[in-house]
Amino acid sequence: MYHSVTPKLSYSGHPYLCIEICPETFEKHLQYLVNNDYRAIHLRELLEVKKKLPEKCVAITFDDGYSDFYDHALPLLEKYNIKATVTIPAGLIGKENCSLNNKKLLNWDQIRESRKRGIEFGSHSLSHPSLSNCSKKDLEYEIGFSKQLIEQQLGENTYVFSHPYRFPEEKKLFVKQFVQLLIQYGYLVNLTTRIGRVSKNDDLMLLKRLPINEYDDEPLFKAKLEGAYDWLYNFQYVNKILKGPKKNFRSYAPVDPGIEPKLSNRFSD
Repeated sequence: MYHSVTPKLSYSGHPYLCIEICPETFEKHLQYLVNNDYRAIHLRELLEVKKKLPEKCVAITFDDGYSDFYDHALPLLEKYNIKATVTIPAGLIGKENCSLNNKKLLNWDQIRESRKRGIEFGSHSLSHPSLSNCSKKDLEYEIGFSKQLIEQQLGENTYVFSHPYRFPEEKKLFVKQFVQLLIQYGYLVNLTTRIGRVSKNDDLMLLKRLPINEYDDEPLFKAKLEGAYDWLYNFQYVNKILKGPKKNFRSYAPVDPGIEPKLSNRFSD
């Protein structure tokens, strides 16, 4: 799980929370994968090989869709012939001065060009909210219309969703109904911030990932790939339980899969 690839690092807080990586460090990661015979796949391939995952198999993902992906990550991915998936807050793309976390986002032309160059795109919601605090209507809209918007722009089916912010797995009712909506709107994979590698028995709608950033030198990067970071998932889960839910999710009946989200003036061009 990557976010921003930028030569101008601005983060100064705890290393775990960093979402930035410089191109030089990112390239070292790609070199390590190539030199150690790792196979990078698109998430669609994960669907096909799920029951028989290759031992050295990685799926590289980027959340948020920052424009520095096009400038700095894409050329390096092409250089090493490595595939990747980018998830975007579709409703923010193409808006005037559109940004997230004070970082400029990709535009639709860059997204279409990146797709032609082999990059897979998925939804990171419409407006990047805390989904577990959304109303029923807004949650459906964030999930359903973001998919429709990306498909309209790319002219192909979109099947990947990435949950914004930390994944609230302690909210069991929300998770159940959230996954139901994803399935009903046609998603096949959901990426979370739950820490760890993927095994063949994992739920594709609750996929774990390994957070990677500028602080991942080769020993730490290697350790994460080989499973030495997986134990942190238990610590992460207990911490969520101890903190408790900030707000209860509102229960509601499953949505009719035949209902398509309607275009809102809030996101129409």
